[in-house]
Amino acid sequence: NARRRASETVLPHHPPRCRSGCAAGIGLKPHRNLAKDAAVKDTCIRTTLFCLGIMGAAAVRADVLVDNLTQPTEGYYGPIGSDANTNDFLVAQEFTVPSGLTPYRLDKVTLSLSPTSGGGNITVSIWNVGPDINPTNEIAVVATRLVANAGNADFIPATNITLLPGLYYVVAAPKTAADSGLVSWAYTASTNWTGSGALDGYADTRGGSWTSYAFGTPQQMSVQATPVATVGIHSRNGATVLSWPALLNTFALVSATNPATPAWLSVTNPPALVAGNYTLTNFWPDRARFFRLRQRFAVDNLEQPTAGYYGPIGNDSTSNDFLVAQEFALPTGNYTLDRVTLMLEPTSGSGSVTVSIWHAGADNNPTNKIAVVASQMVNNTGYVDFVPTAPIPLPSGGYYVVAAPTTVADNGLVNWAYTLSTPWIGFGSLGGYADTSAGSWVNYPLSNGPQQMRVQATPAAP
Repeated sequence: NARRRASETVLPHHPPRCRSGCAAGIGLKPHRNLAKDAAVKDTCIRTTLFCLGIMGAAAVRADVLVDNLTQPTEGYYGPIGSDANTNDFLVAQEFTVPSGLTPYRLDKVTLSLSPTSGGGNITVSIWNVGPDINPTNEIAVVATRLVANAGNADFIPATNITLLPGLYYVVAAPKTAADSGLVSWAYTASTNWTGSGALDGYADTRGGSWTSYAFGTPQQMSVQATPVATVGIHSRNGATVLSWPALLNTFALVSATNPATPAWLSVTNPPALVAGNYTLTNFWPDRARFFRLRQRFAVDNLEQPTAGYYGPIGNDSTSNDFLVAQEFALPTGNYTLDRVTLMLEPTSGSGSVTVSIWHAGADNNPTNKIAVVASQMVNNTGYVDFVPTAPIPLPSGGYYVVAAPTTVADNGLVNWAYTLSTPWIGFGSLGGYADTSAGSWVNYPLSNGPQQMRVQATPAAP
């Protein structure tokens, strides 16, 4: 299983490398109009700050630092083990946390893994990068899990792991000696990735100690982390001055006099950019006021209670399997689509789903496809991110997120969650859903229960 490609170069002297440019059941659902849950959930983590009687709170969500899981797999490297020879060895993939004033809290590492004989337990950890560009010392263990099937495996830390801007390795190792040689890690011949960080070369211990290789055939992984939003707050000449890192340029400041109220209002005056921070100055009549950073989601109802799973998703346009779509609208302005997240469930094993954006026609049905967002393998029930590899511009108007099987072999293998609760958060609006179970597109009102999704888009600069 050892790999060597002609394009690979061992880095014996490890010269510095520039990274500045690195780039409830299944079935039909027309009868879902049950009692609505009108409570809007907003369970964002909040950090409370006190200053001269003014209280502020900040909340942010996970960002993708690097992700190349959607690139074509070239093969599997390993097997992973502790022997440090050609029989089995440790494998590592380098990545960069972007520069700026903000550290990140690691949320999840996802690796594309394959068991070689029955499977084994893999431990994923984060290591520092030494002067020789090899993994040096272990910073923290992310998680350990059993790998019994080929596919994407999530490693979610049980404790906070904070990463400052800089270089790191994700290291895959066997949990015990008995797990050596039982799992391999996918790699790709593509050097493309998505995310705010950077992907670099890999390293292994196949030669008896760590050796790193030039960027060309990276391991396949995704690293998600949440910017730690340090919001500064102070009073100056009777005004409240708030500041936060300019790195959080997709977040907006909202305010309320009661943190329990759903009526958080946007602070509309534009912030000034001062020394790498956004700064906002306002006079408030209240003795107590709460502030929060909220990411600019177009629509998000993932935090509403799931009523069931709709599908299965397929191309047959019958009750056996059919296309499913969820409508949303963007207000006046121009936007760039950043990410679509769906709540999905495999029905038997796993299947690949392709998400695309369609126009909403005059009959309020999906009409023509605008762009494919991405395809993802769905192995487990949960949130699945679809991140475009190229910009998808969206002006104001009505759209559908359409879920389809990636190939004919993926027909009928995945369902999409829906909720009977109609609230959502975001600067856009949520509409009804549509499907092709009757042979062609038919749409249903929001009151029937929307599909569960999150659409993230960045407004164009004014």
